[in-house]
Amino acid sequence: MEWYSEVEYSDGITFEQGDILKDCPYYNVTRDEDDCKTEIKLYNVVILTQSCDMANGKIDKVLVAPWLPLSDIFAQDLAFKQRKNPQKLQLSKDDKRSSFKHLKDGVRPGYHMLNKDPEVGLYDFPIVDFKNTYSIPLREMLEVAKKQGRFTRMNSPYKEHLSQAFARFFMRVGLPATIENPYEK
Repeated sequence: MEWYSEVEYSDGITFEQGDILKDCPYYNVTRDEDDCKTEIKLYNVVILTQSCDMANGKIDKVLVAPWLPLSDIFAQDLAFKQRKNPQKLQLSKDDKRSSFKHLKDGVRPGYHMLNKDPEVGLYDFPIVDFKNTYSIPLREMLEVAKKQGRFTRMNSPYKEHLSQAFARFFMRVGLPATIENPYEK
């Protein structure tokens, strides 16, 4: 079963949940007293908005999540470990194996792993970052797709799995630890 297909841009195209686009703008606005600054950052993103909402023209903005290659997640993991042990120069094979397994199995709920596919330009495993979702005007997304000429579309059931992972992340409830384990004493 193929994870992805490629979509050629054409006028009137409709996006779907799970569409993957590169170099989508994020407008980071900061305020310093009376001075307001806008910085534009470009991210590779995957669309999280429901396909039916886009197809039926019910939205003006599209919810997206940036994605990073697995190698960037490994670099973050190494930086975290270096805060505890500054002499650690690289992740061990066991560190990488554990991190990969946790990402693949959904143990790190803020992230969701997709499969790599060099044929569509995904040379490393894309890791979707649910913690940094943002919205882009639909018109802007269309301009990005038009400029790229083509983009990648996740196929079923993989895009539904993405949606389910996002729902699990979004609906988490942090309860206070009020139940004591009588067997720990």
